[in-house]
Amino acid sequence: MPDKFKGVIMPKISPHELNSAFLGVPVRILMENAGAAVAKVISENFTKDKRICVLSGSGNNGGDGMVAARHLASMGYMVNLVLAVPPQLIKTEEARENWKIIRNMKESVKTTYISSPVDLETVKEIVKNSDIIVDALLGTGITGELRYPYKELVEIINDSKKEVVSVDIPTGLNPLTGQPLGAAVKASITVTFYKQKPGLTKAPKYAGKIIIASIGIPPEVDVYVGPGDVAKILPQRDPWSHKGNYGKVLIVGGSVLYSGAPALSALAAISAGVDIVLVLTPRMVAPIVKSFSPLLIVNPLASHDFISLNDVSKVLEYTSKMDAILVGPGLGIEDETQQATAEIIDHICRIRKPLTIDADAIKAVATYKPEIGSNTVITPHEAEFSTLSNLKPPRDRKERIKIVKKVASKLGCTILLKGYDDYISDGKNIKINLTGNPGMTSGGTGDVLSGLVAAFQAYKATPFDAASAAAFINGAAGDLAYTKHGSQLTATDLIKEIPKLLKSIGDGVFPYKSVRRPGEG
Repeated sequence: MPDKFKGVIMPKISPHELNSAFLGVPVRILMENAGAAVAKVISENFTKDKRICVLSGSGNNGGDGMVAARHLASMGYMVNLVLAVPPQLIKTEEARENWKIIRNMKESVKTTYISSPVDLETVKEIVKNSDIIVDALLGTGITGELRYPYKELVEIINDSKKEVVSVDIPTGLNPLTGQPLGAAVKASITVTFYKQKPGLTKAPKYAGKIIIASIGIPPEVDVYVGPGDVAKILPQRDPWSHKGNYGKVLIVGGSVLYSGAPALSALAAISAGVDIVLVLTPRMVAPIVKSFSPLLIVNPLASHDFISLNDVSKVLEYTSKMDAILVGPGLGIEDETQQATAEIIDHICRIRKPLTIDADAIKAVATYKPEIGSNTVITPHEAEFSTLSNLKPPRDRKERIKIVKKVASKLGCTILLKGYDDYISDGKNIKINLTGNPGMTSGGTGDVLSGLVAAFQAYKATPFDAASAAAFINGAAGDLAYTKHGSQLTATDLIKEIPKLLKSIGDGVFPYKSVRRPGEG
């Protein structure tokens, strides 16, 4: 690989594409529909005597451009296609397939690719001799400022003063804020897919005329949690990272009755990639928790067997040092423990630290009503939900949505109601998670879930996004464990599957198929 390309931005598959694939509409179909939509817009706005140059990047946005080039050639346009990287650096299978097709169209589409800075001069000539530029370089998945060769290509496009049609979003434009990432294409027309991107309306001088095209993404991608909800919260790892850059989680829990719960939560957070997980637990319980793994950092509290009011001050010393806090696994329901838990929760919410409340801590919230902040996720099962709200969640889906939204709105937090389907709401938004299976009734799977929520909050995800992603991964891990162990699966079986799931999603692929597919529940 040439040195120049080692730092090239490699866009991820968009969250909507991943979720669409999970629902059964593969990326190759979306790519075909997207490219055809771009070609249709061009045919409606420009005559066939116009010469077209398509600039394609290494990801699926580039693949959309390749499909558009094929359709435009079939319509009679003269088409040049420039690939921004050597072909071996094309990132996705779908884009590679379309590059092979384009290479077979030797008579109707002229192709070139950039393998060194010298090739940029060739690109300048191609752009100069074209009437319309199709910007299919980078889509919505980019992070950080543009680098070689994308920055140089954006400059060539903008200097050309040609008509520019951008695919999904002008290259270099932040899809949320509308701010250029060092540089951005100034488009005449932007053909964006599925829904309007907020950044487009905030940056009219870059977006130009905005056309929203349907490409067959099911609207259910905004209802059901999918791998895209996980992909969007996973951090980009900088090569110069050091310990602590990717989250520090504090877990407060455990008792003489339930020593394994905080250990399972901690191991789940570690398996999700968090750098540091610290467990605070009663003195008698600490050695037991630590025995689960040498990876666990466990500090004993003053109390012997249950957390007490005497432990509150020590717990609070740690809260400001951590990125996210989980309170509840294995605490027990002793009166003083519940009072201490309520005081801890109240303090954490007042300093607005990301907080997950699970298990016995939910009863403390219901009994003592501490301050609950918008940075909080509460993860009840049905009985705990009833304790929290004095309401029984109905089985009917529409009614269940209403009641979860109502309770989340009243408490001012995010609720993750666990069950056959998981319901997640922050009082405004709702997501339903369909992963998981009845084998997950075994003890400890809820502790794994709360550990994942805390881990994703430590990644700076919003409470709603963290809860949605955690529900999906927990259920998916349970489904993978079920295929190996059946209903005899255990919580530790789930933990083993988490890194593989997160890696596949981070790579932009998701080979997993749930035990209970969407639409079957």
